[in-house]
Amino acid sequence: MARAHTQILKWTAPPDTDVVGYNFRATPATDPMNYSVDEVNVGNVTQVDMGQLANDGYTPLIDADGNFNLGVSALDDIGNESDIAVKPDVPLDFVPPGPPTDLQVLP
Repeated sequence: MARAHTQILKWTAPPDTDVVGYNFRATPATDPMNYSVDEVNVGNVTQVDMGQLANDGYTPLIDADGNFNLGVSALDDIGNESDIAVKPDVPLDFVPPGPPTDLQVLP
């Protein structure tokens, strides 16, 4: 099985004391970022390994090779969600090359 490389998206937590987690979203750079984009809850962290999300099957990244809008929103303890902070037009490549072929053992 091929592996995706690591690319970390990092952010600064808001000052609110009731934040309990974050939603991560990704769209092709040509598509708008909004709440209808599928999200993955990444927990109460301030960075995410996008390569790991791709390896775990997060659909927008699984075959990512191109430019993407990346979004993160904060969630509070009663389920309110913040505006989505967006990093636009980020080049990503989680598509590995094909394997070598015609392996030979020579004398």
